[in-house]
Amino acid sequence: MGKIAIGDLIHELQKDSNLNSILSLKNSSFKSLLDFIATHQNNTFKSPKNSLNIYDLAVFIGYFINVFPDEVYLHSGTYVGAEKLIHNMNLHNQTTLSMDDIKQHNTSLYNALQSLQPHAAYAEDFFCLAKTGSINVCAPKKGC
Repeated sequence: MGKIAIGDLIHELQKDSNLNSILSLKNSSFKSLLDFIATHQNNTFKSPKNSLNIYDLAVFIGYFINVFPDEVYLHSGTYVGAEKLIHNMNLHNQTTLSMDDIKQHNTSLYNALQSLQPHAAYAEDFFCLAKTGSINVCAPKKGC
């Protein structure tokens, strides 16, 4: 999560006037939380402003306010892993990948992810592991 410690983040949130704004996003969309953090990051969170830091921070805060990603956000690691696991889909210039996209292009992977909640948050982890070759999910009778 960048160079900011979790304890420092919690301390910043507790003393910051944006805490009530963040709490008001409870049960809203992940996109709303992501947009809020991107807008307020420089003043509130004191960490470098880049898309992966913003995403990681949104996931961290989202777990506390019951807001989870409904799509896989394709940063560098998840992008490479998705390319390895979803061979028949053009991911060029995509920033997100829906669970429906995964189901359409790799049923075995989709079925494996369905047992995990929230699906998209764990799919990101899956794709990051696939980047390193730690996970390999093949379609039946097609091989890898």
